[in-house]
Amino acid sequence: MKDRQQHGTRILVPARPLTHEERSVLKRLVREVDADPEILACQERHAMVTEECDVRCGMVIFGVSESACATINDQNAPATGDGPDKDGAPASVLLHIRDGYIWMLEVYRHDRQPVRGLPDLDKTVFYGTKSAPP
Repeated sequence: MKDRQQHGTRILVPARPLTHEERSVLKRLVREVDADPEILACQERHAMVTEECDVRCGMVIFGVSESACATINDQNAPATGDGPDKDGAPASVLLHIRDGYIWMLEVYRHDRQPVRGLPDLDKTVFYGTKSAPP
């Protein structure tokens, strides 16, 4: 039996558009990345969800057509948001970049319990390569 924190992703065929909540979190996180804002905006507009957490934890993996947008400097996790999840527990969301493209929103709770979606945008502090952590 799987541990509560160990779960996988399911591949989506076809890829799906981002939900309103996913798009809102992604837009907020890319504002913290120290890279060309036009390229980031292009990638954010063209992002599709190609994989998602199999237990609806909020984690998603993106695909961006390489012909649609240029790349940015390759960075692992250039932006983070810390705030409460849907249960009010401390959680974090990280934006990962891979091969110059936005790649993944990773979500985890600080108490190691199962995550319930993305942190509440109105109660989340964001920081990244443009700003220092609080």
